[in-house]
Amino acid sequence: LTLSHYKVSNGNLYHYVSTGIYNDSTASTQLMGTAPSYLSANKKYYSYDGHYFYTSYGNMIEDYKAGVSKRAVNANQPFYNYYQFLSHRTKTTFTGADLNKRVNDVLNGKTSKMTNAGQYFIDNQNIYSANASLMYGVAINESAWGQSKIANDKNNLFGHGAVDSNPYYGANGYENPQTSIKYHAEKFISNGYLDNEDWRYNGGHLGDKLSGINVRYASDPYWGEKAASFYRKFDKAMGMKDAKFDILIKDVDHAPVYQKADKNSTILYRTPTVKNYSMLVLDIIKNDQGTWYKIKSDAPINKEGNQVETESSAYNVKKSVVFINADDLK
Repeated sequence: LTLSHYKVSNGNLYHYVSTGIYNDSTASTQLMGTAPSYLSANKKYYSYDGHYFYTSYGNMIEDYKAGVSKRAVNANQPFYNYYQFLSHRTKTTFTGADLNKRVNDVLNGKTSKMTNAGQYFIDNQNIYSANASLMYGVAINESAWGQSKIANDKNNLFGHGAVDSNPYYGANGYENPQTSIKYHAEKFISNGYLDNEDWRYNGGHLGDKLSGINVRYASDPYWGEKAASFYRKFDKAMGMKDAKFDILIKDVDHAPVYQKADKNSTILYRTPTVKNYSMLVLDIIKNDQGTWYKIKSDAPINKEGNQVETESSAYNVKKSVVFINADDLK
């Protein structure tokens, strides 16, 4: 009997995903990041969400049914995979050449639709404020390092339109791979999954089935985890240069996002009602209205800074800074 489980090895936490319970095969292995101190090496742990871990599968099921985590070994310390909860509104420190090296090292002399595409990811990151390394991880996961049939035949690196019922014929076709990168950054990320008025908006991070892009992007519950795993491996090879942002994770219920740290200022948009909503925190401010978090806006804000941008595809980095009151978070 083989069940999906987590283990600590050499100080890192890994997720071993099984697609069948009556064999010893592991369909995939994801690197989750540095293991938290409450998990022991070479011990098998079970988790239904990647946040709470159990040594007993039965206890995990009982907690899940009851909607609690009291039997977890980390009942009061949920684990979060940094890259899985990092906002797309960050920027990677990698260059186009750095990204190209990652693919070249794996392909080992072969070429694919991702060969020499690194700079296109960087260029579109800089225009649409969609983290190039996050997009790169998604492209690797969706296109098998640019080698999938959809990538080869349709120049589609991200599986756009490839629904489970009709993956190949439903997939979008592009003139070239760089067009699919631009379309992903602009239409799918900045003006799609991060648009507060879009039905797919559940936060600006990769996430899982509780929050983030993974809620709607793919049926695979570990899609965000897999894409994040590539980013983490790359960043470790580069000296963990991108592991520098402050992330706040809270449950939210359509919380108002203000133009200023003032409840009398303009409400620019509202958060989706989700658990584990991730925010990129720039500063913490205290005033007579309580504690405020200065955060990077998911939605693009206009040049005046007083409303969500609806006409321009670009993202104004300086103006897209907003505020959320701690009292509106759980």
